Amino acid sequence: EDGKLKIYMNHNQGASFFPETDELKVMFGAQEMETEKLERLEDTDEPISYQCMVDVSGSMSQDRIDAAADMISSLGRLKREGDNLAIAIMADELTESPFMTDPEEIEALADTIQRTREDTNLYYALVEELKKLKTDGDVHRKRCLIIFSDGADDNVQGITREEAVKMTEESHIPIFTVALLKDGHGTADEESAKILGSFARLSNGGEHFAPALGNGSNETIPGAITERLQKSFILTESLKDIKVSGGEIVLKVTVHAEDGQSASAELKLPEGDVKIIQKEIETANPTEAPEPTEEPEPEPTEEPGQPDSLRILGMPAALFAVLVIFLLILIAAVIAIIRTREDRRAMEESEPVSDAGPVTAADDSSPTIGVMQEEPSFNSPTQGFTEPEKESKPSFKIKAELTRIGKQENESFKAVISDRFTIGRSASKTKLSFPEDTALSSVHCSLFIRDKKLFIKDENSTNGTFVNGVPISGQYELNQDDTILIGSYEYRISWK
Repeated sequence: EDGKLKIYMNHNQGASFFPETDELKVMFGAQEMETEKLERLEDTDEPISYQCMVDVSGSMSQDRIDAAADMISSLGRLKREGDNLAIAIMADELTESPFMTDPEEIEALADTIQRTREDTNLYYALVEELKKLKTDGDVHRKRCLIIFSDGADDNVQGITREEAVKMTEESHIPIFTVALLKDGHGTADEESAKILGSFARLSNGGEHFAPALGNGSNETIPGAITERLQKSFILTESLKDIKVSGGEIVLKVTVHAEDGQSASAELKLPEGDVKIIQKEIETANPTEAPEPTEEPEPEPTEEPGQPDSLRILGMPAALFAVLVIFLLILIAAVIAIIRTREDRRAMEESEPVSDAGPVTAADDSSPTIGVMQEEPSFNSPTQGFTEPEKESKPSFKIKAELTRIGKQENESFKAVISDRFTIGRSASKTKLSFPEDTALSSVHCSLFIRDKKLFIKDENSTNGTFVNGVPISGQYELNQDDTILIGSYEYRISWK
């Protein structure tokens, strides 16, 4: 923002450690950046979003669920005024609350959490909540996921542990896991707790807690989470003189301590993020155009002995008359051409057409939101009419169907794709629009065909495009029944 790049460091190993700016080295690809400012998050007005997820399946007892509720209430009291918090309860299905700022509202909702006798859908819920943290408009730039569970997973949605791990690593969102084990737990329970903790360890800056195993207590865990986030760093880097050539770029931060030790972290920025940074670089490095030099106008000279000639609009009268005659002839010719075309079109429309191509009606079997109708261009034949002289070769088309998954299951949208098929929030700029989805960009993504294969491309959207839970950059080939996350919803795509 404002020609600067802000880098949020998720983990500060030593809360008391605070390096000087000259002890930092930030590399944007092969270019070293200038660190203008280094701050702790707690010293800024940067808010934090806490997404809590509570396991209420049959493997959890009510007393452990109550312990999770108490910790969430403590988080609500410990968070700062600008922070917000949401609660999701996890069993067969995932039920989510909106983000809240009032500690009393948070505590009242936490107190209503009750155990069910359903299965645990841990991996699916983890992936869904990470997607929410990347797309929800109420989520702040500093965010985290906190999971309260015993670590068991019944995997009924087909999300594997490997998929959840991949999403964890690629999201760069800190995950805090709290393993709530039953009294008299066994080896299998401890193994589930380790698997749960692996998501915290693999995440960027998270931490694992297991009170029953001596790792934290119900009373200290909320404070440990808020302190770790508030003690993290924010780096402000200058984009002046930074150049971008396109494609992915690796951002690397290295800290050199006085005792000679160093630590580093790096992040691969996808092409879409690089393009956003490119715009900020243009702000930081405006192109200064040279001021035009005004040449003095030559003074008119009068030839002696010559009378002043008559001038109209600065032109000699004779030249003006020639131009007027030329324009009249041109207007008459245009009118004649238009009338000829109208007469020909009227004659053609009055004749029966025996070889007209079929006109396919829109499929009303499923709802379509904001589909932009393509109007025939000025030079194209009228719909349903085929010129006898030219026999157009039909282009390859794919009839695709996007089915919304989750809260509004079985709601599907048709898409006939022959060229670039755009999807977004703007009804005037896209062929399939969802105006009510504020997490979508005006033109969010596009579908297109290449070599009879279907591809998707993110169109520099704000919140990104995800295929099977993985953010894409550039063009990506789709397969049957892939899932696409755009805006606030996930869709399963199929075609014929």
